[in-house]
Amino acid sequence: MLIAAALNVVFVLYLKTFVDNLIDIRGFHYTLLSMFLALIFLNVGMVMSWFIVDYTLELLKRKAQVSLWSVMYRKLVECPQKKLDEVTPGEYMSKILSDTGFVSSIIGAFLPALIVNATQFLSNIIAAALLSPVLTLAISLSIPLYFFLYTRQSKYMVSSTADERKAYGGLTESLRVKVEAIRTVKNLNVRKNIAGSFDADADSWYVKIKKVLFVEKRYALSVNFLRNIIPIIILGIGIYLTALTLISVGTLVAFFYFSLSFFNPLIVMSTDLGSLSQAVSPIQRINSVLTLPSEESGQKEIETIKDVYIQDVSFYYDHQPALCKIELKILKGEKVAIVGESGSGKTTLLSLINRTYDPCEGEILFNGIRTREYDLESLRENTMLVTSKDMLFSGTIANNISLSDNYPKEELIRAAEIAGITEDSLTLEESIGPGTREVSEGQKQRICLARAILRKPEVLLLDEALSAIDSRLEGKIVTKLLKEFSDKTIIVVSHRLSTIVPMDRILVMKEGKVLADGKFEELSNSCQEFTSLMKRQIVQ
Repeated sequence: MLIAAALNVVFVLYLKTFVDNLIDIRGFHYTLLSMFLALIFLNVGMVMSWFIVDYTLELLKRKAQVSLWSVMYRKLVECPQKKLDEVTPGEYMSKILSDTGFVSSIIGAFLPALIVNATQFLSNIIAAALLSPVLTLAISLSIPLYFFLYTRQSKYMVSSTADERKAYGGLTESLRVKVEAIRTVKNLNVRKNIAGSFDADADSWYVKIKKVLFVEKRYALSVNFLRNIIPIIILGIGIYLTALTLISVGTLVAFFYFSLSFFNPLIVMSTDLGSLSQAVSPIQRINSVLTLPSEESGQKEIETIKDVYIQDVSFYYDHQPALCKIELKILKGEKVAIVGESGSGKTTLLSLINRTYDPCEGEILFNGIRTREYDLESLRENTMLVTSKDMLFSGTIANNISLSDNYPKEELIRAAEIAGITEDSLTLEESIGPGTREVSEGQKQRICLARAILRKPEVLLLDEALSAIDSRLEGKIVTKLLKEFSDKTIIVVSHRLSTIVPMDRILVMKEGKVLADGKFEELSNSCQEFTSLMKRQIVQ
């Protein structure tokens, strides 16, 4: 950086000497040769210096971006689910991928770039003053014009960028949903409708970005006009001073050449400062992730769970009741099924037990201690929830089950056998994901179930975890599962006979309340809601 600035000063002073000596024919040959060698040396030095500076600044930008990705993703993982649900996944993707890239490009190397260009501009002023103080004063009078343009630019960029970033977040979510739904779109033959909807979202963003681009290019136009017109004005002043013999021709030529790039560092600095206003909205959006609350965690460790006590628990989604004063106790080793119509609160109840959510009212206790008092990692190691919507990752089936935890191979094989993975032609070493083998929904559910089986939690929570598997295979899996977890607690949401009949207890839920609690035979004779559910769900 300092070398490049020094070379810049040396070059313009040498240019002045060259021109003055060129006029004096006696030193022509010597001057020409020395100028040739000096140009080679100076240009190579300046090019290499700027390469090092530019490469270093780009690395700083990318490092800042990667660091932000990591910090933001961890904040999402640690955030309470209820808070996380307030924003769509696409919005979070936009903030993590797009906004961080946008901001890191502007700010990641802002301070180093400011130092580089400030040093360069200072060297320009020194070189200019050494050439001609009068011309230096003349060219310096235009500096306020650049700052006027900068302040005007900042005012417009803040509002236009905020609108554009918001529209881009909406576009990202729209694309995410529509890509995930491509198979559904084809099945229902609504390609034109959905494509038209995406076009509307894209056009909405285009309108916003068009405004941002206009403000940017208008600023660039004004700056370029000043950069081109000022050297011409300086040339006119210099010709006048040369006529008065106040400066030499060499000084005029060197200063004119110098004035062509005199304001480049200032322009870069004002552009960077102007970009800061453009980064205000993305920074606010990034900050909305960085300031997300973290899940509360206690300090007590769980060694065993002797009982689960749900004490007068209520829960609300946006002030709409999902659970109403649930009172329930489940002992260690009990196998409990939960049935009920959609929206009756089954999934919510399981989500409260493993603290995906916390109750709005009441408490859930393990061993007589509130779940909030337990270390969150310890609690979730011992209360694992498997749902029908759990995700798979690209990689081998073994990696999808172990999720990078170290387990003996025989334990992986055992978990896969219990989950019924070996019923198909799947092997643990087989890769799944884009470009490899595509697994069915039933196979996906069995792989997800194997994850929990491998980890042997004290309480296993299954939410329609085998809904895509035929009842014959489901029955075999449940039989193995009950044997493997004979001393553990299992709570399962299902409506299939193959799953609920072997359970010790069945809870019938309706409108967020436990309507009945008993064995299959008891409920079949005493609970009309249960009988109705069995007729409507199982016969199908």
